[in-house]
Amino acid sequence: MLKRIVPVLLALGVLIPLTQQPAHAQTQGLTLDARAGFDGYVQQGEWLPIQVTASNDGEDLVGELRVEMPTLTGSSALYTRPIDLPQGSRKTVTVYVGEVGGFAEEVRVDLVERGRVVLTEEVELEFVGGSSLLIGQWSDNAAFLRNLGEVRPNDTAVAFITAEDLPDVAAAWSALDVLVVADTDTTALGPDQRAALEQWIISGGRLIVGGGTGALRTAAGLEGLLPLTPTDTTEASIETLGQAAGDPFGQGIDTATTVATGDLSEDAEILLTAEDGTPLIVYQEMGAGRVDYIAADLGLEPLRSWENIAALWTLILADSPALPGWAQGPGGQWSSARTAVAALPNVSLPSILQLCGFLGLYVLLIGPINYLVLWRLKKRELAWFTIPILVVAFSLIAYFTGFQLRGSRPILHRLAVVQLYPGTQEAQVNGLLGVWSPRRTAYQIELDPGTLAQPIPPDTASALVNTGQVTIESDPTGTVLRDVRVDVGAIQPFMLDMRTADVPQIGGDVEVNIEDGLLTMAGDVINFSPLDFTDLSLIFAGTVIRLPDLPAGEVLRVDETVSLEGGSVQSSGTFLDPPSGAVNQFTGGGGFYYSGYYSGPLTAFVPQAEECYLPENTRICSLASSVLRHEGRGSRVYLVGWTESVPYETQLLTGSADTEDLSMYIVQLGASFDTDDLSEIPPGLMTWVPLTTSTVGTPYDLALSGDVEAAFRFQPISLLPPISADTIVLRVRYDGGAGTEPIVQLRNVQTNEWEEVEGIVWGANTINNAQRFIAPNGAVDARLISSTEFYNYISTFDITLIETQ
Repeated sequence: MLKRIVPVLLALGVLIPLTQQPAHAQTQGLTLDARAGFDGYVQQGEWLPIQVTASNDGEDLVGELRVEMPTLTGSSALYTRPIDLPQGSRKTVTVYVGEVGGFAEEVRVDLVERGRVVLTEEVELEFVGGSSLLIGQWSDNAAFLRNLGEVRPNDTAVAFITAEDLPDVAAAWSALDVLVVADTDTTALGPDQRAALEQWIISGGRLIVGGGTGALRTAAGLEGLLPLTPTDTTEASIETLGQAAGDPFGQGIDTATTVATGDLSEDAEILLTAEDGTPLIVYQEMGAGRVDYIAADLGLEPLRSWENIAALWTLILADSPALPGWAQGPGGQWSSARTAVAALPNVSLPSILQLCGFLGLYVLLIGPINYLVLWRLKKRELAWFTIPILVVAFSLIAYFTGFQLRGSRPILHRLAVVQLYPGTQEAQVNGLLGVWSPRRTAYQIELDPGTLAQPIPPDTASALVNTGQVTIESDPTGTVLRDVRVDVGAIQPFMLDMRTADVPQIGGDVEVNIEDGLLTMAGDVINFSPLDFTDLSLIFAGTVIRLPDLPAGEVLRVDETVSLEGGSVQSSGTFLDPPSGAVNQFTGGGGFYYSGYYSGPLTAFVPQAEECYLPENTRICSLASSVLRHEGRGSRVYLVGWTESVPYETQLLTGSADTEDLSMYIVQLGASFDTDDLSEIPPGLMTWVPLTTSTVGTPYDLALSGDVEAAFRFQPISLLPPISADTIVLRVRYDGGAGTEPIVQLRNVQTNEWEEVEGIVWGANTINNAQRFIAPNGAVDARLISSTEFYNYISTFDITLIETQ
């Protein structure tokens, strides 16, 4: 026996290396290098760009790159991108990956040829929290941008990046909050990267650019984005910069340095000048974002040795535009997205009454009626035949009725939120796609080029079941969803993200007048498109004005006056404010939260927001909720309208399908302000932001107990001119009846100490000579502390600023 086994083992020893040889030979000369996110930083709920560099010194290879993302439910998404590697070639491509599980420590990139993995690279991930500040630093001299991480200690991550790390798709920038560029050649940006950078700014990104001796090469690739286009340099003192930052350079320090000079853009605003009038910090707003230009050289004295240079970043980032809650698109509001996709019109189950009626008729026929008929005929023995016949008949009726209800064609449920900003060429489109099937099968769906797609993470408790693995194939020519398996009557949901110039145009200009506590908006809204828009609303701060429908090609004249006695609205705050996650958890993160005392974000978008629980309103309420990251409404004038069309195409490659479309358009209108006689800023023109992460609730729905406190910053919207306010009217209300008044404190901006307001009563409390509580930008910090061991319920807590002198 042993003599027979030995030759077999020897033969296997020779054959096994031979069978392994092709795989080894195929990997000779191949290298794979992958980088994920921004310097390895990623954020859950945001797109993850994975940049892969592959080189081949061996035989020609035609294959694809694959990245698989599993979910907790066992399903997965496979993201692929083709790659062609002739001998001697080196190529860099980017694979865009959707939802990454928070427990993932690394992702694996496979290079596949003819279905066989020939090379693998694993990339480590470092997650930053959704409320953390992620700053990208792009400079040839990292020392120039030191201390960036100190702007918000323990809650800021700084990514050191190069031009190659910047994605060429705007949606993939979503995890990045701020990009600082100094002393580097920005012409290294490709055309797609440059376009993606601009679109990221418009969507709420913040770009900060340095000047000085390297100003020309730093600005070379950023033409059209900068508030100051440098043409030369000069010597100027930056003493005012140190003073404005709250940390003067000190005695004996030469504050003269090289400063870039040039032409200001049409929309440029000067934040700070030198003593001789030379602009030092200039900015301009673009869409929902902003670009800042620091004219001084960060690599020269006195900035190079300035120990507290973090004060410079604080000075700039503290002056931030209010970001609307919808500007950055979806950020993990998967529940609302799933609900919106599932609310497919014209496809519904029979009602309970219909089902009960059908079952009742079945029981009556197969039981009493069948018996009585056979008894009258004296043929009760025929029950052996009549009962099976009735069972088969009712089964066929149920089957064909269900078939009729389901139909014979699949349905593509297409939803979109479209954002348009003045002066921009492309619109931001956040789409939801639901694939509904009348039978169990798999579909292949082609999307527009440049579209990012990902399956919406499944919820095992819902009717949306993610079956198996979905493949998302992407290349410059388009995106294809393959193997989209859908069960009978089920829906497979996807989230889409794109930028497109092919959108219906709607816009206009309004004049805003504020006088005697009244807000008047007058102007024209023009529909340049062939689409009809319904349920229009004008949004400005805490004010919502309902407008008539706007048919295709028509002009709508607006002339509306409303009171400003309503409540303040939440602001996104600045990059230096604490995260407001606790507030969002309380209000449902932009979900179906509604209160008679607080005008939530859905009331601005959906006229029936207070009835979002009704089935007929689920679709529009959920779509609006899916893009609201927080309650903020920005500081501009916005038009919201609805239309039954979407600005993207889908092609079912395995047959034909019906479509059901709905889009919500959010358009920033041009606005001019008449505020010459403004002497009072009521709550309706104020915003609020929580000052502590422990604040749970809003100023219009708050419960305090024991030693629990809540602190808020109230501030006029940024478009209002400052007033010399000297009086504060503090409203504290409890609509539930009599109760113990809470303790109210205001922060003294001169001493930075909290001072208790004496004699607080329910209702309006006037505080005269209140200048010490009012910051130069009009902000007032107020704190509530429970005055009892039991609950203090607050239904209104806000302020009015008044100039009396």
